[in-house]
Formats: sequence, structure tokens, C-alpha cells
Amino acid sequence: ATEMSNVLLRVVFFLVLVCCKTQNVKPVQGGVRLSAQAPVLPQPQNFTTGLRIAQVCSLFTFRTSQRSRVLLDAFYRYKKLIFSHFSRQKLMSNCVKGLTVRVDNITTDSTYPSLEDDESYVLHIPLSGWVMLRAVTVFGALRGVETFSQLVHFNFTHKLYQV
Repeated sequence: ATEMSNVLLRVVFFLVLVCCKTQNVKPVQGGVRLSAQAPVLPQPQNFTTGLRIAQVCSLFTFRTSQRSRVLLDAFYRYKKLIFSHFSRQKLMSNCVKGLTVRVDNITTDSTYPSLEDDESYVLHIPLSGWVMLRAVTVFGALRGVETFSQLVHFNFTHKLYQV
């Protein structure tokens, strides 16, 4: 079992190295760096980005109007994963307040995805207000929440979260 774990760890490490080395990063005006590919895994089919960084409100929250145990459990997990640092951010009006999730086909709220499940999603992140995530199924919503989690980062200089 230990030998198998070591082999798996080496494979994952290799994939991370290959992924990071092949990423095409270009500098643009103002020192902002944009990638030819999305800086997230798995890679979305389409990805566009702006040149500005949004501040994330200290009272960021996830919300959905739909009842889904899978989504609610994911919100709980991702809140702890994304916001693991102490933020000294003051209350701001121009910040990202939270993530609103809308699932078109909530009837597929099963515990495990199937090969036939549509995992597509659209994620819109404004400079302030609510991030909108729309997905066909719960599993598409989970993909979108994962993408969002990889876009949020902690600014250690200013002690706040940005996306």
C-alpha cells in the first residue's frame, strides 16, 4: 500500500510540473498577468478575464434558493477551504459579497455523478455585488464552486481576499 501511495504521489507531482511548465503566461499593461489558459484545473471549455482585481467582503457567503444537501455540504467545505486566513478587512461597499448558485435541473441531486450528467456551468464574477454561478446539474455547480475557489486568493500585504 505504501509503495502504491509513493507511485501515485510521483504521478501527481509529475502532472503538476507538466501543467505548470506548459502554462503560457503573458505580461500585459499595468503589470497584471493573464494566462492563455485559465489558472484553474480542470480547465474550463471557455475562459475570459478582466484586468481588474475584485475585493472579497469579509462576510462572504454562499447562497442558493434550492434545497440540495450536496450543495449545502459543499458550501460548508469550501468556505473553510477558501477563507483559511484571518482577514483584517474593514466593511466595504464595493466588494464581492458572495456566490449565488442556480441549478437548472435540481432533480439530479444524487450523491455521485454519472457519465451522463451535464457538468457545464457559467460563472460570472463582478467587481462588486454577487458572483453568479449557473449550472445544469448539481455536479456542474460543484465544478463551478471549485473553479471559484481556485480564483480567490489571500493578499498577505493588505490582509484581505481578492478574486
